[in-house]
Amino acid sequence: MQLCAVGRVRWKLLVPLAGFVVRNVLTIFVAVVFAAGAVGCGEPIDGNDGERAGWEAELYSPTQLTRLGDRYFLVDCWHNRILYNDELGDDLLDWEVLDGELAGPHSIATDGEFYVVDDTGLHTVNVYVDTEDGFLLHQTLGGEELWNRPHRVQYDDELDAFFVIGSHTHNVTKLVADGDELVIERDVHLEFLDGDYTRSMSIIDGKMYFVSGPDRIHKTRHRDGSFDVIDSWDVPPEFSSMIDIYHIDDHYFLTATVNWWDQEFFEDNTIVRCADLDDFVNGGCEDLRDELGIKGAPYYLSEIDDRVYVPQVYQYSGVVSFVAGDGGEVTEVETVFDSGPPGEENKEERFRLPK
Repeated sequence: MQLCAVGRVRWKLLVPLAGFVVRNVLTIFVAVVFAAGAVGCGEPIDGNDGERAGWEAELYSPTQLTRLGDRYFLVDCWHNRILYNDELGDDLLDWEVLDGELAGPHSIATDGEFYVVDDTGLHTVNVYVDTEDGFLLHQTLGGEELWNRPHRVQYDDELDAFFVIGSHTHNVTKLVADGDELVIERDVHLEFLDGDYTRSMSIIDGKMYFVSGPDRIHKTRHRDGSFDVIDSWDVPPEFSSMIDIYHIDDHYFLTATVNWWDQEFFEDNTIVRCADLDDFVNGGCEDLRDELGIKGAPYYLSEIDDRVYVPQVYQYSGVVSFVAGDGGEVTEVETVFDSGPPGEENKEERFRLPK
C-alpha cells in the first residue's frame, strides 16, 4: 500500500520521537496523513512540480481507443489492462477494468456478443462475455504453437468473423461462433510476410491490408479465404517499423515507429496522410506529427462520431483526436488523455508480466 504526498510531506520524513504518548500521537498523525493523501492519489501528473499520481490513474503505451456498442474501451498495453467506461471524459480512476492481468494487450473487437482480446505476451487470445456482474473470461484460445505474439484482432461484419494475426508466426486465423463459443475455422500462413514483424492488418473496402515491417504494404483478398495479394507498395525508410493503416474518405493515414525499445524522444515516430498509397514511392505523403502534437509513437487509429483518435505510446503516453475534413485536412485537434513520459511505477507494472 502506497502513501501519497500531501503538501510535499511524507510520513517517512517525520522526525522520530520517543516516548509512549508521543508514539501514539505520531500514529494518529500518520493515519491522518494517509487518509488525506489517499484523496490525491488519483490526480494527474502535475506539470509544475513533476509529482505523479499512482500508475492506475495514468496510461502507459495505450495502443487503441475505440467504442464498442455504447461504451468506450481503452487498451492500456504496458499497464497490462483494458479499461472501459460509458463516458470518454471521465478520470481514468473512474473507468472499469475489463481485465488487469493481460500481458501487453494491443486491441479489442466485438461482434456484440463476444469480446476478443489479443493477450500478446502470453501468445493467446481471450474471449469475454458481458454479464450483469461485468465482463467474464469465457475462453482462452491458442498458445505459442498457433500465435507467436498475436498482435491485432479485427472483426469483419460481412463475414461475421474475427481475424487474428500472429506477428512472428505470420499467420492469420479466422474465428467464428459455434453455439456459445468461438472456434477456429481457418488458419493461413502468409508467406509474403515471412521475415517481417507484423503488427497489424486492416479491413478497407472489403480487402485486408497488412503492414509488414520493413518490407511492403500488401493488399489481399481475405473474404474468399485465399489471401491472394492484389497489390503492394514499397515502404520508405522512415516506415521501417509500420504500425497501422487507416482509410478515411479518400485518404490513407499511416503510423510508424522507430527505435521503439528506447525511451528517448524520436522525431522519426510519425503519422502521415496520403491521397494514394503510390505516394509512398514518390514521397507525396504529408507528415502530421507536429500538427497533432504527437510526442510518442502513434499507434492504432479509430474513428468515433467523426473524430479520429490517435493513441501514442513508448516514449510518451496519451491520446489525441482530430476531425478529418473532406480533403483529409486535420482540424479541431484535442488532447483526450495526457500521461506524459513513463515514471518508475509505470515501468514496474510494465515488466510485471511478459511482453
